Amino acid sequence: MYDGIFSYAMSTLTGGPLFIAFILSIGASNTLVGIITGFSFLSQLSQIPAIFLVEKTGKRKLISFSASATSRLLWIVIALTPFIFLGNLTFLAITFLVASSIANVSTCSWNSWMRDLIPMNTRGRFFAKRLKISFISGMILGIFGGFFIDYWRKNYPQHELYGYSSLFMFGALIGLISLYFISRIPEPPMEKKNEYLKILIQPFRDRNFRKLVIAIGLWSFAVNMASPFFTVYMLKILNISVSQIMILTVISQLSNIYFLGTLGNLSDKYGNKPVLTVSSSIFIICILAWTFTTLPQKHLLSLPLLVIIHVLMGLSMAGTNLTIGNIAAKLSNPKNATTYLASISVINSIFSGIAAIIGGQTSDFFIKRELAFTLQWKEPNKELSVPILDFHGFDFHFLLASTIGFISIHQLNRVKEVGEAPTEKVMHEVVNEVKRDLKYLTAIWKTNRKIPQVFQPITYLMKERNPREKIYPTQHPNFTHNNIPQEN
Repeated sequence: MYDGIFSYAMSTLTGGPLFIAFILSIGASNTLVGIITGFSFLSQLSQIPAIFLVEKTGKRKLISFSASATSRLLWIVIALTPFIFLGNLTFLAITFLVASSIANVSTCSWNSWMRDLIPMNTRGRFFAKRLKISFISGMILGIFGGFFIDYWRKNYPQHELYGYSSLFMFGALIGLISLYFISRIPEPPMEKKNEYLKILIQPFRDRNFRKLVIAIGLWSFAVNMASPFFTVYMLKILNISVSQIMILTVISQLSNIYFLGTLGNLSDKYGNKPVLTVSSSIFIICILAWTFTTLPQKHLLSLPLLVIIHVLMGLSMAGTNLTIGNIAAKLSNPKNATTYLASISVINSIFSGIAAIIGGQTSDFFIKRELAFTLQWKEPNKELSVPILDFHGFDFHFLLASTIGFISIHQLNRVKEVGEAPTEKVMHEVVNEVKRDLKYLTAIWKTNRKIPQVFQPITYLMKERNPREKIYPTQHPNFTHNNIPQEN
């Protein structure tokens, strides 16, 4: 349990918006942001050779501990980059790739280790509790990190990078503390699975499952073509502070936790495919909604719109992370379910990595291009112009990503799941649930205005809002919301 708290805290302080803000401060272009982000996805492919290592030795605890320790020590090197390597972006990118690849070796052995250690009938509740506690620590440290960077940038603008270095060093040390708790976890004997590596190709011969793989691959491409640049967009275009970005991130995470229970119940009742269709569609619409946060500049409703977008993205990721693993397991051959899930992970890693790299190049390409439609009225003594539509820079990028996303939804509709309900029915249920919950949370805020009581809604979110047993929980210390559930 404690290993999860410290590991999640480390990932909060060293990843996401804080890391992207760091490389932007060094001088990274959008293309380089895409390359480095793409590395984080492509590094997941290191789990394939890690399977050989785990199957050959059976020493999952040793592999997980050693790989985690190495990757976290490399984060100390990343933290020292501004001091020793003068912010060398090439060195930083290579070190990040190596650290991410080694961390995913740990993920592979961890998944297998936890599957055998935690009984199936209590696995969901155990990881749900672990996630709740880890989330609270990560939420607090994430906001702290955002305010710390803003304070440092304001008071030491000439040494801005040193602020990030201090934060990353602190995060790495927290991650190393978690190794103590990992070392105390027992390791059960491992069953040999000699046939596993011989049937990796089998899922792609299943026609219906192949349609699912393509749909998820395209959706991952759309999401990860856009999402790495949300932070770039907020920092460069909207001029939002790092602390505000971290607060928006926490809002999205709260929404994710809150709606897990609702969407879990809907997937049990109506099937995984309709919930996945609705959830993934919401995220694609959110990508498109980013284009309206400027008209063409930042406006009065920009920040409220960002809050709404982050709430809906949290809801969407709750549904997609929950149902992708479940529908993959349901459509797989029961004898080789693990292989089917591994194929989803491989495709997701490849599509996501390529998408982030292409996304960096397209965002740089469109940065100096603009398409505007203006309603204009002229009189002898005056002229009135009203912008109807104005696309420039990142707007083209988000529009392209959302188009690919809608293609993925079309592909998903071709997948067949036994017992699935009409998508329209699930959409109606989700809308009604959101309306009820918004009324409830509004009532909480109105009746609890004092600062000591400000976290009462969060306490409510942390209560029994999680779905019943997930088929394949993935709460490894190095797990991020972009990873697809898998087991070794």
